[in-house]
Amino acid sequence: MSSQKTESRTDRKTWEVRGAWRSGAARCVLGMVVSMPASHVAAWAGDLVEFDVPRSIACRDVSTEEFVALNPRERLMEARVPVSTLLRTEERGLIEFLYRLDCRAYGEEIVDYAPKTTLETPLAGNVGVERRTEDSRNAGLSVAGDWDPLGKGTGSAGISTKEMNTVKYDLLPPMDAVAASGTMNRRSSVYFKLRPTPRASLEGAREFTVVLRVPKEWRGEYVVVRCQAIGHRRSAAPSLDDRGVLGDRTFSVALYGQGDAEAKAMAERFAESEWRMRRAAAVHRRQIEKQSFPTVAHKVGALFTVVEPKIPDGWLDELLRANPGAPIPEYTRYLPDAVRVAAREYTIAKRDLASLARVR
Repeated sequence: MSSQKTESRTDRKTWEVRGAWRSGAARCVLGMVVSMPASHVAAWAGDLVEFDVPRSIACRDVSTEEFVALNPRERLMEARVPVSTLLRTEERGLIEFLYRLDCRAYGEEIVDYAPKTTLETPLAGNVGVERRTEDSRNAGLSVAGDWDPLGKGTGSAGISTKEMNTVKYDLLPPMDAVAASGTMNRRSSVYFKLRPTPRASLEGAREFTVVLRVPKEWRGEYVVVRCQAIGHRRSAAPSLDDRGVLGDRTFSVALYGQGDAEAKAMAERFAESEWRMRRAAAVHRRQIEKQSFPTVAHKVGALFTVVEPKIPDGWLDELLRANPGAPIPEYTRYLPDAVRVAAREYTIAKRDLASLARVR
């Protein structure tokens, strides 16, 4: 009888210990969830490189007589896109800047762009090379012997020649790519990759030129410009130093034909709707984070990557890059009212502007 009581007490103590451990683990998990930011994606804490692009750009007709004669139903429109860059870190930590421009409205073709791929060298001139060869030849003869009764004697003779040849020539200096560019997606996108050099800085304003082949009735559209800075970011722990994204921004840029007042007004309305959507997203950022993980269960699931957020982390960039005819994403219904209305107005303005690029 006493033995059963002892076992019962032992079991009860064991369960108490296990229960205490579980509750402690639960408190630990909940503490991690409470202290965990709403965005569960690992990222750099703040951009060290900032970008800026105009909201709308007037395009000019650069069609040549030869092009019009061969393509009477098309024309060439040139867009000059200035991009400003502000560095909040040392430039020596930068590896490269990557700019990408996507035509999204009607699949126009990019026929020309600038700047093109550029090679540079830190050397001022050619590389001089000097090679020397030396050829030495020696020949000798030695004789020794006894000649009785005359005595002993020795004799020797030698010949030595030495030739030296020197060849001098110049080599072209090694070249490094400081700017690379090209088209993608069947010439509907163009990218520009820039690297810092001792003679050129990546900070400040830089202009990119794109020539679009569009229908003759083209009046306007929008393009998506994405700017990224890649580099090494220093941290308190040296082991965490790694290559990563120091800045990443996506912009919708409205294009319209120069001198077309109606198209300009639609482009400005599109740009204004994007600004309102960005502003609403910034004002209601805390509420959006809360809506992404509305319950503790969602936060625990996100911690162990078993539950997807109701509002994805990159929802704003996803809306900016979406095609004009794409349906409004399901997650927008979880956005705060002001943000949801702004997103809807932006989508409508995008469709209206994209309609200017279609053949009528």
